[in-house]
Amino acid sequence: MSTVSESDCEKLQQVLDRWSAADAQFNAYHDDHDYLVLRIQPNATSQEQDFGLRLFYCTYIAGPTQWKDVQFKVTRFTYPDGEQGFEVQDSKVGFRIQCHGPIDIAGDPKQVFPRA
Repeated sequence: MSTVSESDCEKLQQVLDRWSAADAQFNAYHDDHDYLVLRIQPNATSQEQDFGLRLFYCTYIAGPTQWKDVQFKVTRFTYPDGEQGFEVQDSKVGFRIQCHGPIDIAGDPKQVFPRA
């Protein structure tokens, strides 16, 4: 059973807040682990490069496939069987995704949530 804590959500939220106002778009979906890759493009004034936000074991995806001015909100989601996962929303544009996790940022092993 997956265990996603409130602390995992808070840590992930802190990291994602760094890219508020970036652009997002679907980059790829892989059915081998039901994972979505969102391409995050920091705004032009940022020194940051584009990167992939990978969300594993997705069970629900709704909203646009690309949008500007990202404002992600991360919460813990409880599945009917009691398993914990993440819900990531950008309510301004109607984007919502539920996944069991993990979520990783730019393929960086130091930025994987929850940490194993």
